[in-house]
Amino acid sequence: SSKGSGGGVSQGGLSPARWRLLSHFSEALESQRELGFEQSDIDDLRRLIAETNVTLLGITMLASTLHLLFEFLTFKSDIDFWKGNKDLTGLSVRGLFMDFIS
Repeated sequence: SSKGSGGGVSQGGLSPARWRLLSHFSEALESQRELGFEQSDIDDLRRLIAETNVTLLGITMLASTLHLLFEFLTFKSDIDFWKGNKDLTGLSVRGLFMDFIS
């Protein structure tokens, strides 16, 4: 439907930018089939995103990104530690075991 003399076009009440975003998102979800996702999995993900507050999704994405960053930094620190370590002096067996299983 047309918005009058402003020239903006809307698809079912959606702005063109939002329609483009949803269209791209839909294509991205459909491409998940190549990775072995079932249609029910894709529908569940669509429903989860559609029914969840955008602010909550943003906070979740931010927390996930920070977690990934800290995991990377921890792994990098572990590699640097073990690369420069010539023996096991100062390390406890319990600490080594806990680090190994985590």
